[in-house]
Amino acid sequence: MNLGSVPYLNAKPLLWGLDARLAPPRVLAEWLRAGDVEAALVPVVEALVNPVYWLVDGLGICCDGPVYSVILTLNVPLPEIRTVALDAASRTSVMLAQHLLEHEYGLRPEYVADGDPADAQLRIGDPAIAYRQQHPQHPVLDLGEAWKRATGLPFVFAVWAMRSPDSVLADRLREAGSEGLARRAGIARADWELAYLTDSIRYQLGEREREGLGEFARRVGGAWPLRWL
Repeated sequence: MNLGSVPYLNAKPLLWGLDARLAPPRVLAEWLRAGDVEAALVPVVEALVNPVYWLVDGLGICCDGPVYSVILTLNVPLPEIRTVALDAASRTSVMLAQHLLEHEYGLRPEYVADGDPADAQLRIGDPAIAYRQQHPQHPVLDLGEAWKRATGLPFVFAVWAMRSPDSVLADRLREAGSEGLARRAGIARADWELAYLTDSIRYQLGEREREGLGEFARRVGGAWPLRWL
């Protein structure tokens, strides 16, 4: 199998016993479009804007409330935000941040490049976790929590997407995920990692998660329904 995955802690349970090339989410989407990998754990927006893939049913990187690792770090109070620096690694997180700021909080900020001075900074994955641990008192907007507050629904950040309807591959990915989820206590190297992998991140993609994904597709103009295998 030629697989691609993000190099983040939250993906480790889904990769149990698998070999995968690691790259930021946006690069994974490029690999999948180019045929450089058979399947990749891609930002869900890739499936919404390019609905040619088959998605592995039952698995995803999701949250149902605070996600902890997809955040806006706030340098001014939320209503005073005028500029936002975006981490371009994941289109899903970028689009979620923009949607929430503009449609839920009524803001019209200027979006600037990652690392530029700004009133708020989008951070995702392990760098977001590291920032929160290094700056525990710094105010943040947790985007999973903000989505749940706005919609009452879970949010799906990433899914396994396949270039062809390969049921054998889909079953193998589900098997790896099932084994990895059962071994989260061994994957985690600290108590906080176990709490993150069991409480913050949800991996079962069921009816409510699909409802949340469909709501996101409706709000951002993405394709719906998607193809599941």
